[in-house]
Amino acid sequence: MNLDARSRPELLWSWPAGDFGALWLRVGDLTGNGIPDLLFVQNDRQMVTCLTATTLQGEIIWQAGTPDIRFAYLGWDVAAQIYDYDQDGFNEIVCVRDGELQLLSGQDGSIKRRTPVPSGQADEGLGLPTDAMPAMDAILIANFSGRPHPQDILLKDRYTQVWAFDPDWNIAWTAVENPGHAPWAHDLDGDGRDELICGYTLLDADGRVRWRLPIRGHADAIAVGDVDGDGHDEIVIGNGGVTVVDGDGRIVWQQPLQEAQHVTVGRYRPDLPGLQIGVIDRGSPRNDTGMATAYLFDSAGNELWRRAYAPGSWSAIGSRCNWLGDEDSFLVYRLGPAGEPIILDGYGQTIATLPMPNTYPVSTWEQEHLAIHADILGDDREEVIVFDDRHVYIYTNAAARPNKLQYNYTHYIGMP
Repeated sequence: MNLDARSRPELLWSWPAGDFGALWLRVGDLTGNGIPDLLFVQNDRQMVTCLTATTLQGEIIWQAGTPDIRFAYLGWDVAAQIYDYDQDGFNEIVCVRDGELQLLSGQDGSIKRRTPVPSGQADEGLGLPTDAMPAMDAILIANFSGRPHPQDILLKDRYTQVWAFDPDWNIAWTAVENPGHAPWAHDLDGDGRDELICGYTLLDADGRVRWRLPIRGHADAIAVGDVDGDGHDEIVIGNGGVTVVDGDGRIVWQQPLQEAQHVTVGRYRPDLPGLQIGVIDRGSPRNDTGMATAYLFDSAGNELWRRAYAPGSWSAIGSRCNWLGDEDSFLVYRLGPAGEPIILDGYGQTIATLPMPNTYPVSTWEQEHLAIHADILGDDREEVIVFDDRHVYIYTNAAARPNKLQYNYTHYIGMP
């Protein structure tokens, strides 16, 4: 089937965000009515300042804090996630706010639980004393305890330390390691407890080092999947290039690049063995001449294609999304002068363009659109939410999908 016939982007809803607009956005059912909602998270140098819950159509459900468009800015991860932490059937918000790890009701934003967070060491130009940055650079839900339902929480500072909180919110362990931008919790050995891929180091469920890679700097991105199809998951790390490692820390292959800021693992090409790796190589310098390049590599590290974008696109982002339903697609956004977000198929062809009201002369952290993807309609395909600090645009793939009941239908009672 022609891929174009399987992709027809259609705008579902668009609306102005107002003063609560934010470049950190989360999707989840907050009210318990079975319909996804949106959570806008404003922050002041990473500390959450205001949370605004809305419907998909922009109706405000509740607000915790005072909205201030100055705090829509994003140049880092923000410690805020949506998750049914206490297993009461309703999602909560797990976040760092007012120097505390807090659990907020998804229904009204009230605080259900709180505890102080420790201070780390990293500064990285945030204007804080180097010995006083709270552990709020990111938040991760993990299962270090081996419970049926993950209830451990990992916090980190910028590039020096991580802290694991147990289900009672005591600090179970801490590790002085460079975690990179986003550590990844995954049960690599099948013992029912997560290990932590902490930058170039693998920590066991108790925070002990299993192995370290001889690579300097910080990990920009981490992904996990059975890349080669042998039944065991590999770890993919984006850094100066792409590094693929097995669970024992042996390097399977590497591809040198300038700055592989984003790496993804997916089935972009079902006709090929194993999984493929989609990459965004960040351009340099970080101004209107820097160019981003998208790549796709096969399971053995061979380059399948590359797409270079216009000067000024240096900080583009790429992520795997399920736009088509039966294979993965590569969502590329924040392209600066190259324009709106686009979706690529496994051959590097653009199969969808998602218009935004604003385009930007250069891709920057301060002023640019972002995009997230989630299945908000329940049809096993993901929608894409494109937004900046003032606008929200929600797109779906309106192309018809084959339905076997339509061509194998029977009136015989008792058949499917």
